[in-house]
Amino acid sequence: MSVAPSSPLPRAVPPARRLPGGCLLPAALGLAGPCHAGEAAAAGGTLTEGLIVGGGLFLLLAALTVLTLCAFQGRRRAVELKRAEAERRAREAEAASDRDRRAFEDQRHLLSMMAHEFRTPLAIIDASVQSLRLLDEDATPERLNRFGRIARAVERMNGLLELVQTRDRFDVSVWTQDLAKCDLADVTADALDIVGAHAEQRVVVQSADGVPPLEADHRMLRYALLNLIDNALKYSPRGSRVDVSIKPMQCDGRAGLLWTILDQGRGIAAADRERIFEKYYRSDDTSETAGLGLGLYIVRQIIQRHQGSVRAVVGEPGNGGCFECWLPLAQCPEGGQA
Repeated sequence: MSVAPSSPLPRAVPPARRLPGGCLLPAALGLAGPCHAGEAAAAGGTLTEGLIVGGGLFLLLAALTVLTLCAFQGRRRAVELKRAEAERRAREAEAASDRDRRAFEDQRHLLSMMAHEFRTPLAIIDASVQSLRLLDEDATPERLNRFGRIARAVERMNGLLELVQTRDRFDVSVWTQDLAKCDLADVTADALDIVGAHAEQRVVVQSADGVPPLEADHRMLRYALLNLIDNALKYSPRGSRVDVSIKPMQCDGRAGLLWTILDQGRGIAAADRERIFEKYYRSDDTSETAGLGLGLYIVRQIIQRHQGSVRAVVGEPGNGGCFECWLPLAQCPEGGQA
């Protein structure tokens, strides 16, 4: 019996791999297995969402990068502006310092010339006073007292002229300090004697009982008080009263004396309380009054040279200016504490 040739067996198809979303991909080359339409749509949607998320992340990263660069540029620009402003201020400060130095040298030259010109007439005045003292045999005590005032004023002027011609005349630390027992009441009377009779009628001195003498340089303290009295008279209404008081007072455990000068002028503004002691400083209220802005600067140096302190008391506007100088009774070696 003959056997009919059998038909060829179908070739086995490798199993298909399932892609994300449910789409089947045949493993054999060139064979495309069936893919359901729903699965294909799901796969496309997932891909689109991925692209959107990825694009959003990219845009966010780009935005953060731009913001970071902008912030860096802004900070660098701020640093550059700050540096430029500091350089500008430094240049302005240097220019102002140069102007101050030139002004100082001009003032020094002018004062030196004036000092030289004043010496001759002062010498003539001094010689004339001495001659009048000797020739006026019938001079009254009042006239002799006036001669003495003139002589002391000439002596003071000569001392000031010597100071003017000294290069470091405004640096009290280089002045010769002759310490001795000193009575502040005598210093005050001596200063008023130099100021003159007109000022004496306006200056009232009050000294507490039993005020002890202190160790100080009479000449330097007199110069400080003269500046304070001159300042009080200059900025007070004509004919008004100036009070000078002396009383014992302790400060930081040290015995001393408080020297107070009170006038009836416009007073001292709070903004000027410390600045008025600076060299060449003049407040707006004093711009119309003659002066170099050195008096109070020298006063503070003199008081500090005696290990004391001076301050301007700020009160109500129009109630007058007040300066308080505290001086220790004894000087400590090298400025130490007693």
